[in-house]
Amino acid sequence: MTTVHYMADEPSIIRACEKATAYLLSCQQYTGAWPGATDLGPQTTAEVLLALATLDALEPDLTARALAYFAAQQLADGSFPPYPGADSGTLEQTSVVYASLMASGVSPSHPMAQRAWASIRANGGFEQCPLMAQIWLVVAGVMPASQLPEYPVGWVLVPGIERQLGRLFAPAFTLMVMFLPALVRALRNKHNRPPTGIANIRQRAEEQRIVRYLSRRQNPTGNWFGAANFTALILICLRAFGVATDDPRIQRGIRDLKLAHVVRGPTLRFVPFDAQVWNTAITTTALTTSGFAGETPAIAAALQYLLRRQSNWPLPRDWQLPAPAVPRFGGWPFGDANPLACDCDTTGKVLHALSFHRALDPAIDSAIKTGLAWLWGMQHRNGGWGAFRREGADKQPGPFALSAFTPPATAREFFQLIASPPIQLDDPATADVTGRVLQALGGLGYRASNPRIARAIAFLRRQRYHRGLWWGRWETNFLPSSAEVLSGLAAVGVRTTDTIIIDAVTSIFNCQNLDGGWGESVESYENLALAGCGESSTYVTGIVVRALVDLGFHHSPAVKRAIDYLTMQQNSDGSWPVGNYLFTLQWPWPFYRLELTSEQYALIALARYRRMVSA
Repeated sequence: MTTVHYMADEPSIIRACEKATAYLLSCQQYTGAWPGATDLGPQTTAEVLLALATLDALEPDLTARALAYFAAQQLADGSFPPYPGADSGTLEQTSVVYASLMASGVSPSHPMAQRAWASIRANGGFEQCPLMAQIWLVVAGVMPASQLPEYPVGWVLVPGIERQLGRLFAPAFTLMVMFLPALVRALRNKHNRPPTGIANIRQRAEEQRIVRYLSRRQNPTGNWFGAANFTALILICLRAFGVATDDPRIQRGIRDLKLAHVVRGPTLRFVPFDAQVWNTAITTTALTTSGFAGETPAIAAALQYLLRRQSNWPLPRDWQLPAPAVPRFGGWPFGDANPLACDCDTTGKVLHALSFHRALDPAIDSAIKTGLAWLWGMQHRNGGWGAFRREGADKQPGPFALSAFTPPATAREFFQLIASPPIQLDDPATADVTGRVLQALGGLGYRASNPRIARAIAFLRRQRYHRGLWWGRWETNFLPSSAEVLSGLAAVGVRTTDTIIIDAVTSIFNCQNLDGGWGESVESYENLALAGCGESSTYVTGIVVRALVDLGFHHSPAVKRAIDYLTMQQNSDGSWPVGNYLFTLQWPWPFYRLELTSEQYALIALARYRRMVSA
């Protein structure tokens, strides 16, 4: 079959850029930021509703809209999907949504509840759910607490235990390991005879130790780690440990949860985590690439927003693991209200956006210097960058283990987990994060001859895995991750004759679809034969074209066909179809969607292409 293309001329590219910039400008908020709502599927909404119901904080209108959202998400067989666009549901998601329905006052005889229950029974029942789902089932009162495992808790009183856990786990998992065993015990004790005497004193001491730990890691607005799922579970934990519902920590958390929602007509869903800082940095870069000056009101407002979101809060030591003399502040978080969990990925994106406007304002230059000091301090010994921690285990080239992590079922398994956690619970340096950091450093003038940049390039050489491509830790999967790496290598001046670039570019060209675009499906995580394969999407096409243009391949017929694809796919309002593309938190964990990614990278690709061709 022959695919017919028209060749986009310069006027059509200019019109596409103008429409895209107008659309993005219309999305800017009064704060100067661009919205960053994420979507993990229905489980986040279910868990938030469960927490609010348990804390007597549910409101009728909120409940009614959330139930309408569930009704729209339920699949034909009664199940609920694990991520947006999934064509089949899972026992875990269906069980948690069912528990949420019961906690929200829905009758078991309601058709939605009956269909969900039929799906649960057909797939083995609550007993087959993973631990995290079972905790929510117990909270909702639909599963007996006696079915939860028994974990040891006394180790939380060991001085400095959080630092030891921080050396083994990524920050999110350090947080979970600290409170989860005690929460499970509290849920079990709620239905058993409470301990007395010395045992009771010891239990109270353990719980108060965890409460102090959690209190010091609560963000100013009330959330934990910028995530609704974490916040909901920790609020349940605090209440189970005896913290009063009217305690300021719980009240701040409730307010934060209620604000984290998106309303669409009669439906309401809760947002798992916010990406306003990330989206604002990338959109600022896209508009700047399109010719907007720093003095433009939209860019000026965005820059001021980014300056305000630079974190001046010292990060928890067990989350950052700072080396001596390494600053504990100066980075940027992914979302708007998460200053205690800055990450190298977002910091790289913000520094890249600011680099175009460094001479505009001394405050921008100062923020860049502070951010650079933090970012350099986060470089791993192997030369790469992880997301949240300075050091982690060395990751072998390619994927993490392609099997779901099973929580420990016994005390012995729990201690084995703490002694030797699987690498997917760690925060190793990865290729995609390192590539994005190099883009920022290249924009700030650093080149491959710099010793620290040379170490990063050497790390990327070692991480190549399949046909010269890089596996995607945070992106789905080989194509966008490799495109980020290639743009990073181009930014620091690696020559296009280098085999690290030749091999990757050759593979990328071979993956182009007949319609001129590129795409990759989530199935490539399980099946290496599908690496780089999938229905074309605007996001993947845009990020790949940007990398190829950065490397000087703008005259390639493949790039010209991709430009055709992007201009032909654009909607009349200047946006682009969302398509089937998903980001990943961590395979095999849920995939998620992030708004504006199609517009951001399509615009960057078109603007970069136009500039290079004109030059």
